[in-house]
Amino acid sequence: MEITVNRQKMIEEIEKDLKEYQVEYQKSKEIYKKKLAEYSKYVEKVVQSGSEDTIKSPPYPPSSRKNEFEASVEMLKAHVDNTLKMDDSEYQTLKSGIRALHVSNTSTINALSSLSY
Repeated sequence: MEITVNRQKMIEEIEKDLKEYQVEYQKSKEIYKKKLAEYSKYVEKVVQSGSEDTIKSPPYPPSSRKNEFEASVEMLKAHVDNTLKMDDSEYQTLKSGIRALHVSNTSTINALSSLSY
């Protein structure tokens, strides 16, 4: 089914979601840095104790997919009409992609927070 969407409203929604995402992403990066510092102390302690063969894996850095959605915003801004016609599945894909960004951040924050060294 084809739907018509207000272009400016769509841009504003995506930009709002991306700002919220960026705040969450910065939080995950701060937690990552703290866990990396903990890991560094942990590795030093393990090496000093002589049991290097049992070192746990380091924390994995959070990754960002923000650029993908910024590209979508740029494409929407370049569109000349005030409305967009798109397939409802395209609209759902865009919306679910933004939700996935938030879910990914939440998962990363939870995973990093649960690490202990």
